[in-house]
Formats: sequence, C-alpha cells, structure tokens
Amino acid sequence: MYFKPIIKYHHNIKNYILLTLFVLSINTYAQETLSNRDVINLVTSKIAGNLISAKISSSASDFDLSTKGILELKESKVSDKIILQMMENTSFKSPITNEDIIDMAKNKVPYGIIKSKMEYAPRNFDVSTDDLISLKNEKVSSFIIKEMIQNPLTESASKKE
Repeated sequence: MYFKPIIKYHHNIKNYILLTLFVLSINTYAQETLSNRDVINLVTSKIAGNLISAKISSSASDFDLSTKGILELKESKVSDKIILQMMENTSFKSPITNEDIIDMAKNKVPYGIIKSKMEYAPRNFDVSTDDLISLKNEKVSSFIIKEMIQNPLTESASKKE
C-alpha cells in the first residue's frame, strides 16, 4: 500500500514533464521567423502556392522587400501573389524612392507589385519637373508616375503595426 502513492506521484511528474516539453516545442516551432530565403526554398521545392500563403499568414516574418529583395524573389520565380502577400505581412522601415521605382521598372517588375509597394511602404518621392522627366525617360509607367505625383510623401503607409 505504501508504494501506490509514490508510483502515482511519479506518474504525475512524468506527465507534467512531458506536457512541459510539448508546450516548449510548440512555442519554439511557432517562433520561426520566415525570410526571403525560406520563401524561395519553398518555391524551389515546388510547395503549392496555397501552402506557402498559409505559412506566410501564420508565421512571423522578416522579409527583405527592398528593390533588391523583390528582384531576387522575381529571379527565383516567386509568384506575384506570394510577393504581394509578403508585402501585406511586412512592416516597411525604409521609404520607397524614385530610384527604387526606376530600378523596378528597368527590371520589369510588374505594375501590381510596384503599386502595392507604393501602397504599403512609406513614400519619399521627388516629383519636381526634372525628376518627372527623368522618370519618364527611364520608361516608368505613366500610371506609376501619376500615383507618385498624387502621393509623394508619407510618414508610414505600413499596414502591419
């Protein structure tokens, strides 16, 4: 009779330890922070777009959505839909500038991605006469230039706080 309570106590401690380990493992898994490299790896591994979208929506992220980052994603064949979702889940720190717009236009980044970056990122456009001429000479779309004129500056256009 004396050994039964000890065995029961031992069994409870074992369950507590297993539960604690399980909770810790869930927290560790949930703290994964997605990067551009992770998204590129998922795409090159041929993971379905809807699964990548679900992963982006349910994970913390530290995406590089600078012009260079977007160009790397496009080179790696990440779809526009995935890039747009990455933008929706990002807090932009650096403003988008005329140079960013020109770089994206030169590298044939689709209009929708450029427009979305203009929507989500803080803007710091120079829309002086000379700069508008420069944008047009660099073959930036008239639609993009019009958006730049209408909304040249902002403190923060980030949707995620």
